[in-house]
Amino acid sequence: MWHSYYDDVLVQGPSGVDIDHMVPLAEVHDSGGYSWTTERRRRYANDLGSDVTLVGVTARSNRQKSDQDPATWMPAPAVHCRRPSPASAARRSTEGRRPGCPGRR
Repeated sequence: MWHSYYDDVLVQGPSGVDIDHMVPLAEVHDSGGYSWTTERRRRYANDLGSDVTLVGVTARSNRQKSDQDPATWMPAPAVHCRRPSPASAARRSTEGRRPGCPGRR
């Protein structure tokens, strides 16, 4: 059983799950990742150690999101506080967290 983060759906088996970059790689690039070394870009793109880089989602929600940035697409309200801003993803810090979200500035 897999939990789709974007739409809060339980999915039977891995064939119904897509792995997605929560902040699209193009958005990270445009927000400062362009200055990273090739190795740092590779590490970020394949980061399995962070719960906000790669997430399991339904194919439907992944297609809806596509490569849109947070200004044009957000997951269900119950989960949007977890999604980092592109700038904070690029900086890999907690700066820029969404105001009003639990535990955030």
